[in-house]
Amino acid sequence: MFLLFTCAKSPDTHEHWSSTCADAEAAVLAAYHSLSPRHRLAIVRVGSSQAEADNSPFRSDFDILLHDVPTFMRYERNNQGYANTSFVLEGQSVANADLIEYALTEAKSVTSTRKNSVETISDYAAYRRMARLFEDLVPTYLLFMSG
Repeated sequence: MFLLFTCAKSPDTHEHWSSTCADAEAAVLAAYHSLSPRHRLAIVRVGSSQAEADNSPFRSDFDILLHDVPTFMRYERNNQGYANTSFVLEGQSVANADLIEYALTEAKSVTSTRKNSVETISDYAAYRRMARLFEDLVPTYLLFMSG
């Protein structure tokens, strides 16, 4: 799965408060739709202003530690079944079509996730629910017994 953390859009104008966010979202969506990757894309709206984005709970989330908006990252399961982030682009580099294409084509496909879908998430709680579902799609239970 790929995550694009970007600015929220104004309810009045439906525009991003940052042109960097607008450029990044357009570049990611264009690459995603042209390549038709076998991965899910979640667009996470972080805040409706720079101050709100700076104080966002995404900044202190241990799994992602968001440093900048926009940020594009691969979110995948490791060998132990836990999700981790890799291939992180931040700021203006998120609008670089070549880097986005590389990330989308080099990622491993996980067969149990929904394919080729774009989802928009507007708050931190919804993001955590989505992340937890991603990690828990294929639960593994171990029972150790000693006789």
